[in-house]
Amino acid sequence: EDDSYDLGNAAVSGGLRLIRGAHNLRFGGVYRQYWLAGEDLQSQALGNIHWQWLFMPQWKTGIQFEAGQQNNDQNNALDFYQWQSKFNLNRNSDGFVQNVQFAIGADEALEKENKFQGRSYLGLGYQARQTLSETSQLFALLNYRDNQYQDEFDALHPFYANEKRKDQLTQLIVGWNYAFSQNLGGKVQLNHSQNSSNLELYEYDRTQFELGANFRF
Repeated sequence: EDDSYDLGNAAVSGGLRLIRGAHNLRFGGVYRQYWLAGEDLQSQALGNIHWQWLFMPQWKTGIQFEAGQQNNDQNNALDFYQWQSKFNLNRNSDGFVQNVQFAIGADEALEKENKFQGRSYLGLGYQARQTLSETSQLFALLNYRDNQYQDEFDALHPFYANEKRKDQLTQLIVGWNYAFSQNLGGKVQLNHSQNSSNLELYEYDRTQFELGANFRF
């Protein structure tokens, strides 16, 4: 009846991968466009480079750097220069795959008066996947992210005048994948997120249960 909150998006990505023995190097980019109620909402263009090294039969490591710009057509305070760097370490042993990832990055406001929306962040994540059989897998993901906002709200803000925001986000995902056939699969997933903040307005807990299927053709 009302399309005010209809959200649409499209993305295109591509790249060039070079493989030299145990080293894997990829140059790429992505462009994303979002629409709200049929009108332009936001676009994002990013370039990236990713290096991966298989340094032992069961171990590999990698470094990724990504940078670009986000433009919001409805709110200039959400226009950012963005960059992010990630380091990961992966181990695969007899169907048990583990991955540890460390990330650092920032969203830098394009306009000085919007620095209160800019932030720098640190992230740490752990992922695990256990193959139970040829048709089923268990998986889990634990993420922690610390967000430090770069400036205070202005003196006229109705709730948080001259306050600087700090958030800590914790996320836990557990789930199960099952393949009914070569082309048909299903997934059950539980996702719990908790955001703690020094400003009460931004604190929340969210739990999602998802049941889905995918068909490949």
